[in-house]
Amino acid sequence: MRNKKIIAGLMSLAIVFGSGAMMINAEETNNNTTTMEDRCCPPSHGQHMKRGKEIFDNSVDELKKSGVLDDKDIKNIENYNTKKMEEMKKKRHSRIDEMVEQNVITKEKGEKLKSTIDKNIEAERKANDK
Repeated sequence: MRNKKIIAGLMSLAIVFGSGAMMINAEETNNNTTTMEDRCCPPSHGQHMKRGKEIFDNSVDELKKSGVLDDKDIKNIENYNTKKMEEMKKKRHSRIDEMVEQNVITKEKGEKLKSTIDKNIEAERKANDK
């Protein structure tokens, strides 16, 4: 009889502690869950750029259709954007040149970094234009 009470007490403790551990695991899982979309499609900077560019382009098109902007204005806007893109490219390159001057990386590695960045940006632009 006494053995049955001891066994019943041990089983009760095992059930209580076991359910407590399962509850903690469930809470940790709930705190760390992500949706399927978060796991497979993390947001990227390119998507943000594409949205901004699309909004800008759509706004320019809308103003062109309504007659607010003429062909000369559109050409000036395109030239301005091209000029700004070139300035951004020069800024990127000057930042890498600073790294080379401060001996963060070698000149050869800096040149490779510049060309790789330019290549990747161009590939992203082409992908966004599709």
